[in-house]
Amino acid sequence: MTPRPSIAFAKFAAPKKGSVFVLAANDGGLGDAAKACDPAKTLERAFPVADFSGKFAGLVEVLAPEGTSLDRLVAVGAGKVSGLDDHAWLKVGGTIAASLRKATE
Repeated sequence: MTPRPSIAFAKFAAPKKGSVFVLAANDGGLGDAAKACDPAKTLERAFPVADFSGKFAGLVEVLAPEGTSLDRLVAVGAGKVSGLDDHAWLKVGGTIAASLRKATE
């Protein structure tokens, strides 16, 4: 018989290395967890330069963001909350997967 899975919960801690993806609201706003990943507010400065507004499946990528030891920090637009159904979440996941693949090519 397959062993029963174990699920544990931990307090959030901002990642310290690797690639980090955060969601941005339709107005380009970031939640507290996303802001914790970007202490130097690099994304906030990059949004107007990249003409990023949080539009659904939009993407902004910052390499080696200032104030962190991350390789890259990527904001993915979540669009309007009312439009987030199961299909929308799949598309957001696909956008992230495509970005990861692009980075390794």
